[in-house]
Amino acid sequence: MKRSHTIPTAIIAGTAILLTGCSGNGEASGGGSDTKSVVFIQEVTGNDFSSSESCGAQAAAEELGWEYSTTGPNVFDATEQIKYVNSVAAKSPDGVLIGPDDSIALRAPMQQMKDAGIALVELDTALEDTSISLSQISSDNTAGGALAAETVSEYLGGSGKVLIVGLRPGITTGDQRIAGFTEWMKESAPEVTIVATEYDENDPAKSAAIVAAALSAHSDLDAVFAIDLNNVVGSVTGLRQAGATGEVKLVGFDAGPQQISLLESGEVDAVISQSPYAMGYEGVQQLKNHFDGEKIEKKIATPLKVVTKDNLDDDDTQKFLYKPTCES
Repeated sequence: MKRSHTIPTAIIAGTAILLTGCSGNGEASGGGSDTKSVVFIQEVTGNDFSSSESCGAQAAAEELGWEYSTTGPNVFDATEQIKYVNSVAAKSPDGVLIGPDDSIALRAPMQQMKDAGIALVELDTALEDTSISLSQISSDNTAGGALAAETVSEYLGGSGKVLIVGLRPGITTGDQRIAGFTEWMKESAPEVTIVATEYDENDPAKSAAIVAAALSAHSDLDAVFAIDLNNVVGSVTGLRQAGATGEVKLVGFDAGPQQISLLESGEVDAVISQSPYAMGYEGVQQLKNHFDGEKIEKKIATPLKVVTKDNLDDDDTQKFLYKPTCES
């Protein structure tokens, strides 16, 4: 296998929350001084990214004196998430934060919540229909995919073979990351070949099998791009099983405790980290703006950063590390 150990020079993409586009004033459903109830319906519970989102939302709600709770399925599945949407809707909270598990399947139940007078803000993932939520808050996932591609290309010296491991089609964040990665490679590193894009349905055992199969089919595979938390963990397992740890570069997304541990051990070379805490915090702020009749930001892009073992201890990097609990 051809290997290169060039260290990426692209470290940070975005250092502040970027606000793009805004709606008119929201129709107030209550004064800002009133106590409001807000529920965060997570994409999947037990996930460090979603937990960090919840911590941000909880902090903002506590500052406002609002009631806050969070819920969601323990698997990334639209059918399961709809059950939680319906359950939350029956309790008629003032506002809901939600990361829809499918860009189409969640439309009808979310529309029903809106029709019932519940204010909606989307975090991380989003519906194709942009008319239902007040605001969509996420990373610029297309830019994140491009940043991952640039990082991989620099590791490989501009040529080689790479495998993409995704979650499943139809999830906006994943689709955008893959599109950004693919397009950047096509335009800026045409000698890097993407051998396949495979999906693991958020199952690390499947991503491990995907990586093992790709290494069997392509003995000269140079790198893997794993697009989220579980993809990273499963891909590491696949590389271990194939005895390719340290030989095949692994660039992933997200900076939970497991991913940071794998960076420290050298089994992951870099991760593109997001700002989930900021997403949750800003989501509550947009609900407040709605209730107060103030301007609502329709789309908010939060910062991204390339995290490596070399910059892991930098003060700026610490803001991008995910936390499984809200304790400081």
